[in-house]
Amino acid sequence: MTDKLNQYPTSAQDKMNFITRMTADQQLRVVVFFSGRLDETLMARAVRIAMDCEPVLGCRFVEQPNRTYWERRSDLDELELCRVVEGNPAGMMAFLTEPTDPCREPLMKARIFRNPEGDTLCLKVDHAAADGTGSKEAAYLVADTYTHLLADPDYRPGLGKFNRRSQSAFFRQAGLKNLIKYRPRSLSLPHQNRFTLPYNENRNDGQSYAVRILTPGEVRSLKAYGKTHGATLNDLILAAFFRALSKACNATPGKAYSIQVPIDLRHSLPEGKEQRICNLSGGLFPAVTLQAGETFEETLASVKSTMAHWKSNQPGLTGAMIMELAFALGYAKGKAQVQRIASAHGKDVSPLLLSNLGVLDANRLDFGLLKIESAYELGPIMLNNGLMLTASTYADHLTLGMGYCRGNLAAEIVEGLVEAVKCELDFF
Repeated sequence: MTDKLNQYPTSAQDKMNFITRMTADQQLRVVVFFSGRLDETLMARAVRIAMDCEPVLGCRFVEQPNRTYWERRSDLDELELCRVVEGNPAGMMAFLTEPTDPCREPLMKARIFRNPEGDTLCLKVDHAAADGTGSKEAAYLVADTYTHLLADPDYRPGLGKFNRRSQSAFFRQAGLKNLIKYRPRSLSLPHQNRFTLPYNENRNDGQSYAVRILTPGEVRSLKAYGKTHGATLNDLILAAFFRALSKACNATPGKAYSIQVPIDLRHSLPEGKEQRICNLSGGLFPAVTLQAGETFEETLASVKSTMAHWKSNQPGLTGAMIMELAFALGYAKGKAQVQRIASAHGKDVSPLLLSNLGVLDANRLDFGLLKIESAYELGPIMLNNGLMLTASTYADHLTLGMGYCRGNLAAEIVEGLVEAVKCELDFF
């Protein structure tokens, strides 16, 4: 192969997620707890084969002054892609939170943490290669490959096709009239007030996660409540987050505050046209006005109303076009513009994001006969003055996670905030 045949185009979202590593660590994590032991040799092979099945996972991100591209690595067989760590509880958090560079390091890494109770598999995917949905698809691919290897240790499907990564299918589905409607002078984001928390600038002492898990019984009660009130699980989590933030931030009653909510643009594509392991996400900016002493049901009604408004007309189209326009005059100018906006921070924790990473499908997250006790997905850790709450569901276990920088923000503030969201949700 020539060098040119080893190179693939980067999408606008790939570029954006690479540049914004200055504001977040840009990694997605899937954590799977087993009641028994994995075959570590087969697991390492499964990760390696997955990098052939989905070629972008076996690439490095190449940044040049005014150009970026994906380049297939020639050293994949020499990399340590999965190893076993024996009986080190602190090691899992260290692995989950260690920084990575998509220009030098593998875009997908795995570790098996071995304890008497069973193995825990941690799989990390760089956000430059895939978003939350794409990272789940990468986990399913590894699981499927591992299962094939259990049946046939010589399984080797070969190099797959480099799949579409651009937003073009989403734009085609939106239609020409909508694209004209969202012409450049119409592109704008809302300017509602944002919740803020004080933080200590330039005192990052490493990263960590606050995690809370709702049991299947609690989740079933929550879903029943949502069904009665015509609300999705995402509506319920968002309402709980608004209420928890309102208390933690001493928000002014009667004033509208906004939270950023990422959405999966794949849902807008027709069946059979979905793009799997890639970046194809948009953003909504719902704002809710909380009154003093209002009930959860009242907050939920406001959340449902504002989310319905945001979803009513091509949700995510504005953000998708902004990303394309950012790089219309070349990568260098786009990067400078994004960095200028990203560096314009105040001295408070803001923005706040809620990312519902969705359901980890038990039928697809299958490692043969080995029983899975639980699993969850965690999102990027916001650096400096941002916080992101992520939610994921597996077998009716709902996991809430929030990464943070120790020193910049007191652990008790983050732990208290995630606990407050859980308390808002588990009384139904």
